[in-house]
Amino acid sequence: RLGAGCFEWVPPPKIVDEDEAKATTDDGDENNSSPPPPPLGQVIEHGQGYDVIRQHPFFAKHVSDLEKQTNSHLDIAVEATQPAPQPIPSLRDLAVRATALFIDQSSLDVDLEDEHPPGDGSSFDALRLKPAERASVMHLLDRLHLLKEPRVYRRFFP
Repeated sequence: RLGAGCFEWVPPPKIVDEDEAKATTDDGDENNSSPPPPPLGQVIEHGQGYDVIRQHPFFAKHVSDLEKQTNSHLDIAVEATQPAPQPIPSLRDLAVRATALFIDQSSLDVDLEDEHPPGDGSSFDALRLKPAERASVMHLLDRLHLLKEPRVYRRFFP
């Protein structure tokens, strides 16, 4: 495999000192019978590691495509010393999240379903949302594992 030959795993040295092993078992402490954890091995990198794969000409065109994208939050030319910029959520993304959390919080009120059933046109009515917005809110609630709650799910259907 390309790049995999650039790494070598060196196993830990084995402790074969029998006197030391007997001394630890003859302490008289019978409750502590677990052996000490074995020492960890070591990975040694030879050459460039997986950089051989990253520098392959096949990937050069993909890097140039990422640099051409204007909406990408990945900046290939950023120095390693600068932190990666965080994507800024749009106003729509913030509204979807706020609506999803509002529906979740309003589902905790037991009397709300009797006072404002779905389809009544109140501010608690999730049916007032456009179909695309409703799908986005339901998707977010599903990702947050909140859509499976019956009181939350019920808010989206008459």
